[in-house]
Amino acid sequence: GTDVNNVGFGMAGRLTFLNVGNLRSEWRTDAFFGTNNGITSEYYRPFSQSSKWFFAPRGYITRTEFDIYNDRDRLAQYFQLRKGGGIDLGYALSPKAEIRVGEDVARYSTYLKLGLPIVDNASSGVAVSSVRFQYLGQDDPVIPRSGVINQSTFQWFSSRLDGDSYPSLQTRTSAFRRVSNRGSVFGLAAGGTTFGTRGLDFQSFSLGGPLQLGAYGRNELLGNQYFLFQAGYLHELFRLSPLTGSTFYAAGLYEIGKVYGNPLVPTLPNDISFALIGKTAIGPVFVGGSFGDSGHRKWWFGVGRIF
Repeated sequence: GTDVNNVGFGMAGRLTFLNVGNLRSEWRTDAFFGTNNGITSEYYRPFSQSSKWFFAPRGYITRTEFDIYNDRDRLAQYFQLRKGGGIDLGYALSPKAEIRVGEDVARYSTYLKLGLPIVDNASSGVAVSSVRFQYLGQDDPVIPRSGVINQSTFQWFSSRLDGDSYPSLQTRTSAFRRVSNRGSVFGLAAGGTTFGTRGLDFQSFSLGGPLQLGAYGRNELLGNQYFLFQAGYLHELFRLSPLTGSTFYAAGLYEIGKVYGNPLVPTLPNDISFALIGKTAIGPVFVGGSFGDSGHRKWWFGVGRIF
């Protein structure tokens, strides 16, 4: 519900097999249907029962929507089709942290579904080399109240069609700290760069939408480099019966960011956002609104990942 006039809907499921091949291995397959469709599957296998080294082959086919907005107006809607596979070699630094080095070979296709032809339809084969670090140190996977999360990725994209290539680096760190039994403060610092590469279209970095400059439309702020900072407060309002496991929170935050390489976006967009969040049996549910600079404002809702 980032655009209340264009609400998306989807369902997803996960099938997990443990100890396939050896102890501590895991074969996980996700399938999702609706506004976005696809299947992804990865097999995680340590070298031995006690080894911290592991390898993880994967395959995927996905079709996702990519909406392009100018404030409240949706200019176009594209479909992005991604088909391919890859493999990672990784090391578990701790139960909460890992580093991976990998290679993917995939075909990326984009085609217009509705609206103005902002970019041409295209399809090309791409090889992607990557180095990824992940640290998940939060106290709760759904609504954290304390801890730190960091996800950093360096990628090198090489097109098999024209031989063109470019690097991409992105990092995102969130920190949560309890200040009372019911209250927590949190902050986020995120950024990305393609080291001056331009004309990336759908591979550009994107800001806009709930909790990433929510006063702006999805993908309204596109560019080859960006940063985003947030500071906020999360307060537990009440809990329902333990049988339902539902807890409800109120959150408020200030956001400020910048997108480079696009002369059409504001110099330093910022906003204030408020949200009611429920941790429920069907997942996190949220509804909120954002009030930004230059008259930008939106309200939004959804079911799914928040932090």
